[in-house]
Amino acid sequence: MIFYKKIFILLFLLVFANFFISNSVFADEPMIYSPSAILIDYHTGNVLYEKNANTLMYPASTTKILTAILAIEHCDLSEKITASESAITCIKSGYTNAKIQVGEQLSMEDLLYALLLKSANEAANVIAERVGGSIENFANMMNAKAIELRLYRHTLCQCQRNS
Repeated sequence: MIFYKKIFILLFLLVFANFFISNSVFADEPMIYSPSAILIDYHTGNVLYEKNANTLMYPASTTKILTAILAIEHCDLSEKITASESAITCIKSGYTNAKIQVGEQLSMEDLLYALLLKSANEAANVIAERVGGSIENFANMMNAKAIELRLYRHTLCQCQRNS
């Protein structure tokens, strides 16, 4: 009889423990409205969340963030920069801009505000020409910075004037 009690208690404990183990709580999948996303632990490189992570996407505002990082690293925020004709006139009609005029002088700080708050493409070009000497050279600097930040898989820039 004692043998059956021990077996019964053991089975009860296994079922009881299994109930708690099998009912682990998981967070609901986040509501991500963009077509793709990825969240990576910086220290381990482990992917914590992904949605269409291997789908090729245009870098868009990622290039503007890299532009801001390089501008902050290479320039004084109070420095005045003159908007060149090439930086302004290559912006296609309908693209986001801050209505910067050819020959207008702006501080780097003002250009960064236009870049990051208005997503102004001509501000990105003015910054690129100042930091890199040309938009093409600046694109190379952005690629090098992306590699330095270990962002090379998804954010290498093609030399696009109006990202």
